[in-house]
Amino acid sequence: MSYGAPVIASFQAPGDATDLAAEVVASADTAGNQDILINGRNFGRWSDRLVVEYFKEIEDSLVDDGLDFTKAPLAMGATSTLRFVPTIGSCRVTIDDRQLSCTMGPGAGSALDWVVRVDGQNSSNPVTSYAIPVISSVHPRGDLSSPVPMQGVSTDGGVRLSIAGRYFGPSGSSFNGDAGLVQRVAFSPGGAATRTGSYEAVRYAVMSHDRIDVVLPPAVGEGICFGLTVADQDAVSDQATTASDRCFDFALPSIDSASPLTAPTDPSGEIMVLSGSNFGLLDPLADLTVMIGEPEWEQGVYEVAPARRIPSINAV
Repeated sequence: MSYGAPVIASFQAPGDATDLAAEVVASADTAGNQDILINGRNFGRWSDRLVVEYFKEIEDSLVDDGLDFTKAPLAMGATSTLRFVPTIGSCRVTIDDRQLSCTMGPGAGSALDWVVRVDGQNSSNPVTSYAIPVISSVHPRGDLSSPVPMQGVSTDGGVRLSIAGRYFGPSGSSFNGDAGLVQRVAFSPGGAATRTGSYEAVRYAVMSHDRIDVVLPPAVGEGICFGLTVADQDAVSDQATTASDRCFDFALPSIDSASPLTAPTDPSGEIMVLSGSNFGLLDPLADLTVMIGEPEWEQGVYEVAPARRIPSINAV
């Protein structure tokens, strides 16, 4: 003779008489520490015979390459299974055979499959979700005191910033080293970053559920906004903050000197060396154009005449 396998029917918030599967389990805090009731049947009456876990298969786009604060992409299509467990010792039978109470542990992701195992028999797998990550603001690294519009960021790369928000998931070596459950950090000019057409930041670390530190690669542009993916969930913008809180500007190019200062009227083959900063030369996606001529203002439009594009340039 054998007992029937456990069956999970629904989830419920403690103290509430109604099933709240759509609300309670759709946006759990990634830090955990939230109680949840699991309704069903065949749970038995002995808490020490229970094993409860929840899991999700995600796109495995990042792997720790052994270097601190550095991540490298894997082959397309690779996947990993994230497995989470409630807080140790928190799961107990609250109604014999029909209800369990557990405290959720840290995690991230959507559509997480749950399994209750009683004396080796597994239940079916209904799903829950952690909250969607939210980006609130961008700051100089570690300075989260107040959002300040960031302008004039070097185009050479290496600048360290902090992204503030919530629901970024756990940090620590138990979840893919510095990267935690964040699979991707990207940014692009002119609005929120998308999965395509963005710069990728491959050096970052999840410091907490509400902070990610990023090292910028070489890039150019204005109105730069971040996007990120946590356990296959794309982040959204915090509607309580403004674009100036969440975005920043790279510095505009500045020419300090040019040599030579004179040239023949037919300067074919002549080399001019421009010295300055923030030319974007280290950004492989930047389109560098140099124009020579007399600047004039006409009807609010900046024009250069006569002008000539220089196809190649040596800049220092």
